[in-house]
Amino acid sequence: MENKINIDILNTAQAMQTVCNSAEYASMSAAMESTLRGVLPHGDGIDSEWRFEFKRNCRTGLSTVCCFNQFHRKNNDDKYIGWVYFGVTICIDHRTEDDKIDFKMTGKFTNRQDTKKLLYERIRKSLNTL
Repeated sequence: MENKINIDILNTAQAMQTVCNSAEYASMSAAMESTLRGVLPHGDGIDSEWRFEFKRNCRTGLSTVCCFNQFHRKNNDDKYIGWVYFGVTICIDHRTEDDKIDFKMTGKFTNRQDTKKLLYERIRKSLNTL
C-alpha cells in the first residue's frame, strides 16, 4: 500500500501532462483531487477541507498541485488558540526517469516552527515521499 499512493499520483500526473483537451484535463484533475483527499491528513488540528489548484507546464515537464488548508493550534492546556493557514506545493518532475515527487510548505510559521515541522512530517508520511 505504501507505494500505491505514489503510483496513483504519478500515473494521474503523467496523464494530465499529455492531455490538451480541457474536459479530459478537468476529469483527470478531479481524479487527482480524489486521490489526494484520500491521502492527505485530516483531523488532529487539520479540521478544514483541502482545496486544490492544478498547474502544468508542458514546456518544462513539470506538474504542480497546490493544496491549501488550515491548522487549528492548541496551547499546553490543550485549548484552541488560533489558526495557521498553510499550503503544500507538490511538484512532479516528468523529466526524470522515475518522475520525482517533491513538496514544500508555505504559510505564516514565523513563531511556529514546531507547528511547521509537525505538519511537514504528517504530510510527508501521507504522501510517502522522502
